[in-house]
Parts: sequence; C-alpha cells; structure tokens
Amino acid sequence: MIKTEHKSIMRNGLKVTLLMVFTALTASCGGGGGGGGGTATPTGLTLRITDAPVDDLCKVHVKFTEVILEPADGGTSGKVCYVPTGTVPSFPACLNSNEATVIETAALPQQIELTSLDQGSSVALLDQETLPPGEYSQIKLLISEDADTFVIRNTAPSCEVQHGENLRIPSSLQTGLKLNVDFTLAANSLVDFTIDFDLGKSIKYFKNSDSYQMNPTATIIDTLIADTQFDGTVTDSQTTPETPIDPATCKVYVYQGSPAQPDDNCVISEDSLDPTACDLIGDQPYKSADLIGSVSPYNFTTGYMEDGDYTVLLACGEDNTDLDDDLTFINPSVSINPITAAPGLNTVDFVIVDPTP
Repeated sequence: MIKTEHKSIMRNGLKVTLLMVFTALTASCGGGGGGGGGTATPTGLTLRITDAPVDDLCKVHVKFTEVILEPADGGTSGKVCYVPTGTVPSFPACLNSNEATVIETAALPQQIELTSLDQGSSVALLDQETLPPGEYSQIKLLISEDADTFVIRNTAPSCEVQHGENLRIPSSLQTGLKLNVDFTLAANSLVDFTIDFDLGKSIKYFKNSDSYQMNPTATIIDTLIADTQFDGTVTDSQTTPETPIDPATCKVYVYQGSPAQPDDNCVISEDSLDPTACDLIGDQPYKSADLIGSVSPYNFTTGYMEDGDYTVLLACGEDNTDLDDDLTFINPSVSINPITAAPGLNTVDFVIVDPTP
C-alpha cells in the first residue's frame, strides 16, 4: 500500500480527489449532449488501460473481471456494477437491486498484457458502456488471481519460451483496486478516462518465496484533456560508446511542475523490508519512457499527460524501487528545463557525452 496522501485540485470547475494507492489527476464531464433536433448521444463510460515501462519482466498479464462505480454521496444506493454477460456480481453490494444497477457487458472479463501498452498506446477495458447520469466518486477494478493473471520474467534465451508465474494481488477480489475520482456525468454525454499503471512501482519480487506481488500504482486522466507527449532521440557521443554510461541503463523521466527536485523511484509499501530505505526528499518521476533501438541514436515517446510545465531528464543507472539509488541525470541538449509542453508531441533530444574530468 502506498503512503496515504490527500490532495485536491481544481480544473474546469471540478474537484478531483487524490487518495491512497491511485492518484486521480483530472476529471470532467465527458462530451456534450445531443441537441438541435439531432439524435441524442447515449450517456456512457469509456475506460482505457495503459502502462509505464518495467524492467526484468517480459510480460505482465492481468485479467480484469468486474468494474464498479461508487456514488458521490457515499450512500448505499446508486452503485453501478459492470459484470460479464450471463454472470452475477461477485461483489456483495452489487447483488442488492435496491443499491446497485448491474450492467452486463461482453467486454468483461478481459485479459490485458500491460507491458505492450507503453509509448502512449492503450486498450479499452470498457468502450462507451451505458452509465446512468449522476455524481460518482470512485471506480473499483476487480482482478482475478487465476491462471490468466501472471508474469513472465525477462530471462535468456527468449521471453517466449518462459513459463508464466503467478502474480498475487492482495484483496483484488474482496475490495477491488480502488480509484478515487470525483466526476459528474450529465445526460446524453460521455466520459473517457485512461488508467496509467506504473508497473515499475507496482510489482515487487520476493526472493524468499520466489514470487511476485502487485500493489497497483497508477494515475487516471481525462483522455480528452491529456493530449500531450514528449518524444525525441538520445545520442551516445562518448569517446568509447556505452562507456562509462551504458544507454541500456537509461530512461527518460518526466517530473511535474516547476521547479522540480528530480529523484529516483523509491516506494515504501507495507511489505518493504526497510521502511527507511527511501528518503522521500526529492520528486519521483510522473512519467517515464524506455529508449527504443539497439544502436545510437535511440528514440523514445512518453505516455500522455496534460499540457503544462515539466522537467524532462535522461536518468541513467539502476533504479530499484525498494532503494534510494544514485542516478546520473542529463539535461536536454537544446531545450531548457522546465519545459512548457503544448498539446501534441513535444520533441526533446539528449546527448550522452564523456564525463567532465
């Protein structure tokens, strides 16, 4: 469980609450209503899944089984429960017709391979599913721990020949993965959210039991507002290529706000062996991107985010989420941080040079 943090921001007149494991960044009423005598737009929900890079794992398969929306008033009535066609809800509160609206959908259950969803790509978990108008405060994702939820390690000779290993997700079926986000859905309108999992922070390997556990860390964004990305190249101009900095150890890290105090990824969870391992002084990356390619220059593309001010750095070195690591940060070759990002692609290039004597 990530350290609990409460924070509220205002955007377009709507309040978004950040709480617990997930961080809700923006929310708004989706789309506009029908009018002018035309055909009314159905009221509905689209929920997309994307992912940030993860090391040491070739694939992460996760099977989503149900989605539950909680009403904003916190009452017992007004829940909306999406379940697979022809099934009954597994979540007890969804079984009472006086408390919940149950919507069957062929979109569930759905197994999604998360590591394929970086560089800004996503897949729809729910696609314009019917959602009654109203005020909502929380989305719950129920995930199965059966054979369809597993990881494949990044070990030689090939990922394709490795067998899957069970991925444990505590309380995923009992309470769901809770995503707190306040939004109001008007009649004849659509809302579209993207949930961005950060597997690097979410998945832990336990050596004693030789097993993997997922305590999800993710951000949720309004898909229509978050239309900004960073892309660019990384050129290795060291006298001896890949020495002393090996580009294979580098990622592009994006930090929110201005000024930022860049730091490595370090997460304290309930299962951390050393709760003091993270100093929690600097800022942790908001987005990250792997370098693509086998020779210089390498390419990168981040996931989507809102337009605004960001610090974009090339971070080189091992970044273990259980420890404070000393990374080498390299500034862009031309752009000057902080960078005011506009909608669309914002190009930022990096050059790795010999260290100063």
